[in-house]
Amino acid sequence: MERRPQFGQRFLTKDAEVFEHNAWDQVDWDEEQEAAAKDMVAQNSGNPSEEVQQDLLQNSAEKWDKFYGIHTNKFFKDRHWLFTEFPELKEVPKDNEQVSIFEVGCGVGNTIFPIIEHSDENTNLFIYGCDFSSTAIDIVKSNKLYSEDRSSKDMKDVCVIGAGVAGLVAARYLREKFCVTIFEASSSIGGIWLYNKDKTGVKHTPMYKNLRTNLPKQLMTFRDLSYDKDVPTFLTHGHVMDYLENYSKKFSLSNLIQFDTPVISVKPVESTDSVKWNVTTTKGTRIFDAVAVCSGPFSKSRKPDEINFKGFSGPIYHSATYKDPSDFHDIERVLIVGAANSAIDISLELWRAGKKVTLFHRKSEDLHGFPKDIVQIRKNVKSSKHKEIQFCDGSSISCESSQLVMLYYFALVSTQMYHL
Repeated sequence: MERRPQFGQRFLTKDAEVFEHNAWDQVDWDEEQEAAAKDMVAQNSGNPSEEVQQDLLQNSAEKWDKFYGIHTNKFFKDRHWLFTEFPELKEVPKDNEQVSIFEVGCGVGNTIFPIIEHSDENTNLFIYGCDFSSTAIDIVKSNKLYSEDRSSKDMKDVCVIGAGVAGLVAARYLREKFCVTIFEASSSIGGIWLYNKDKTGVKHTPMYKNLRTNLPKQLMTFRDLSYDKDVPTFLTHGHVMDYLENYSKKFSLSNLIQFDTPVISVKPVESTDSVKWNVTTTKGTRIFDAVAVCSGPFSKSRKPDEINFKGFSGPIYHSATYKDPSDFHDIERVLIVGAANSAIDISLELWRAGKKVTLFHRKSEDLHGFPKDIVQIRKNVKSSKHKEIQFCDGSSISCESSQLVMLYYFALVSTQMYHL
């Protein structure tokens, strides 16, 4: 392919050739054309409104699909001038030398195909391209020069729901081959490790103030980032958050995250040859090729159906809303149902704060090493009436001036539609 001359020699001499180039070096405009151009420049010189920016961001793939659906490959011309501006692209790979090129936003191949055409049959050159538009993909693959032996036009847009531990790790590896977008409901990474005082809404997390991990840091370390040597073996939530911040920074994950963007639903796109997904957030709907649900099993609390607490006269709380003992400053007695990690942790913390704690659980024997002041009742709770707790064996106890705290139950995820 001959080298194109430098810019400055593209003159329009025949009206029929107006579309041979994207721009011409010498064209006379009349006053009406010049005024229209100046008006358009003025409109595009200012920053678009927040609403317009969000629309462009959330619906970019759809808008590019529409654009290429109208113009196909006729709007942008093949960039043969590449070899003038970037002569290094003209160098053909030497024997046994593998050369790969990756183009971000390759469109319909206006850069890819001139390079492939120039390299003739050299099989040592391989070109990767990615783009928002699936319509552009189809146009590229319909080109006679396209061959999977020489080029790969792959626009895999992957959605990751949640920027907690699972979401960050998923995005860190998925981004190596795909275009990744992370939707995070809160304004920070961390998931359940983010501690805040908010007890309701999308910013709520089940983390309480004095939590320490029940696993040593050696078992909570990713293979490509270690904890600082100075941090203790059993970590606070602050240590874990610092670690996740460092992980996000090391692998440049923050620019993939859209914060304060709760996901409402995920539904399969109907009438498509390949499976795609409509992901609807509070800010709009986007189509993705794949979705990684990384919101975890602790995003929603659920009371067990087999226990009826409707008759209980005092307030009832799930352990996910617990923050610290000051929440119970005016409470004398606390009844806790369950004996998993959170129940044990909260029982001991409230006992140290001077509360009279009763722990209901279904284990075969009492918990060893527990303070004797914490009453353990190994019976199945059936229901409550006014200020009384009833058990499945027919017995009951009085719970006057008490407050009931429940433990975690996993949130369920529908196989047909994902709801947060």
